[in-house]
Amino acid sequence: MTSGPAFSRILAVHTGQQVDRELLEYSALLASSESEASTLVAAFPGESILGSLAPAARAIFAARGAQAPAMRLFTEPELDCVFEAAVEYNADLILARRPENGRQGRAIGRRLVSEAPCSVCLVPPNVALKIDRAIAGVDLSPKGQALLASAARFCGQTGAEELIALHSCFRETLIGDDQIAESFLDRRLVDLHRLLPRAALAKLDCTPAVEQSVTHDRALLRAVCAHEADVLVVGRWGLLPASLAYPSRELENLLWHCPVPLLQVLLSKHRIPFFQALGARLFANPEPVFN
Repeated sequence: MTSGPAFSRILAVHTGQQVDRELLEYSALLASSESEASTLVAAFPGESILGSLAPAARAIFAARGAQAPAMRLFTEPELDCVFEAAVEYNADLILARRPENGRQGRAIGRRLVSEAPCSVCLVPPNVALKIDRAIAGVDLSPKGQALLASAARFCGQTGAEELIALHSCFRETLIGDDQIAESFLDRRLVDLHRLLPRAALAKLDCTPAVEQSVTHDRALLRAVCAHEADVLVVGRWGLLPASLAYPSRELENLLWHCPVPLLQVLLSKHRIPFFQALGARLFANPEPVFN
């Protein structure tokens, strides 16, 4: 196993009008394999099930051998309260249901993946209560290496048997030679193999995969279905200023169409300066260069 837990302080946000046992089960799943992990279950005020939420949560965590979660009541039903609680609790993961795909839900989802002070895991309905295989979308850079290391620690914490490191790329050329295309993918696969030993994977079974795709999100969604993955791991580098914190179109597509829990790992808590963030946004999608 990899050394050190990926997430040791989990903030599980309960917003339903009845006890969401599936969300509580998933919270316990993340905490059960790591004795150091502690969970805070927070609920919004005015819930009729508040009296039954704490006993249900304690029973579910006890059944999985996890430490009993603490309980907290939010003062206001606002997302800012969730972020403040995460900072106060020093949480390294916010676990919540994926918002409904409506106008208000989309606004909440965008803020969760753009402004949260820590990593975020959004759980869709009817989720499988197991994590056997994870897929991480990585690029061939130090960011990809950091994401792969975090994904490996997460797999070690949850007992996953396999991690698939998927790198999607696009050959920007008008030349349609099959041999050139195959050579291009082979070089990317070799580079991905070189990245694996530097990511501190320990004894985890990590499978490198390269796919040529114009859009990164579609490649990841295809891989999730093809490999029957239980969780999709993506990265977020640094904390953007609120005025610039807006998810990309690819991340939004993953947010609303990923059939498994979407785990967005915050790779650095250092806030990115305004002009650096602006430059990163301007040059994130440069014009293609054709041969």
